[in-house]
Amino acid sequence: MKKINILTSILVATALLTACEDDRDSNPTIQEPTTFVLNTPANATYNVYDLNQSKNIELTCMQPDYGYPAVVTYTMQADLTDKWTDETETADASYLTLPSISTSAKVDANTQELNKAIVKLAGWTSENDYDGEPMSVFVRLYAHIGDKGYPIHSNSIELKVIPYYMDISDAVPATYYLLGDFIGEVPWGNPTMAAGTAYFSMSLVKGYAYDANTGKGEFTYTGYIPADKGFKVVATPGAWDDQWGNADSEGFTNLVNDKNSQNIKVNAAGWYTLHLNTLENKLTMKATTFETQPTEYDAVTLIYGSESVNMTKVTMEHSHVWYADITIAASCKAKFTSGDKTWGGEVFPFGSFVDGATISCKPGDYTVLFNELDECYYFKAK
Repeated sequence: MKKINILTSILVATALLTACEDDRDSNPTIQEPTTFVLNTPANATYNVYDLNQSKNIELTCMQPDYGYPAVVTYTMQADLTDKWTDETETADASYLTLPSISTSAKVDANTQELNKAIVKLAGWTSENDYDGEPMSVFVRLYAHIGDKGYPIHSNSIELKVIPYYMDISDAVPATYYLLGDFIGEVPWGNPTMAAGTAYFSMSLVKGYAYDANTGKGEFTYTGYIPADKGFKVVATPGAWDDQWGNADSEGFTNLVNDKNSQNIKVNAAGWYTLHLNTLENKLTMKATTFETQPTEYDAVTLIYGSESVNMTKVTMEHSHVWYADITIAASCKAKFTSGDKTWGGEVFPFGSFVDGATISCKPGDYTVLFNELDECYYFKAK
């Protein structure tokens, strides 16, 4: 009997080893790429790209060889000197990385992003700093797979361009919006949907430093989500190419940035926190508990200069998000109030609350979004 048991063990072990070998054979072996070629566009030597008259410059490349047909992420970088020196403690990098990404070997370089990089690299502060003549800019591609794995830079190519001066003040944080079955009174997807009636923005993370060029970074939202009510997170309400949902089926088990994703949905109603990192392209969601239930305000007033407006609460269960459409005729100070409670901030047109502060507003027409639970406000220009 002992011999039979020993023989059986040997056969089982052999089968397991064979299965492991089969698994290894079916998994691709990733290799470090050594070459990455960015093609020079046809007639690039004689062609001059007017950046103010076009939306994109089409570039093509040979995909880096990772040993298998990997999904590669590409971003474009620009340098006026073709030196490609990295940032040090005493000097900025000689190049800038454009915010747009592509997973295709055909990369449409956004001309507005390229122009902004040129203005920043050249140090222009007014229209008088540029003489209007064609100039050279050098571009290359940065490629990686997965979470910045196996990175490689392409060769650089020279493009002749006519740029233009543009204001390159720090970008407004590029938040995403929540919209769905439980938000507002206007159905999502309806052409008349607007901020407050059908969707609202995620909140800023207090103390977080957002990317000055792109506005990318971390965003959050904590709120009550009813069971079996679908929703999504989108970059632009009404546009569906850039959206967050759940992969394969409704739920929140595998949140992905995919235009073919399914609705985000919970089985158990309750409080949840969503956290979005647009730099890492990652969205997480988890249940949240409170030691004491958040105060639910019956009314919130926005006071700006000598004017005031009663804000409207976004229609949803246990709502803490408010909105109002206003016109500010002249520069003024603003704050939000409810009874003895006051909220203010130090930054315009967006910010997190700072005790005792008032918001310095500029003239314009705005939709104001205010989340008193997340302690965040936006004055969104119309």
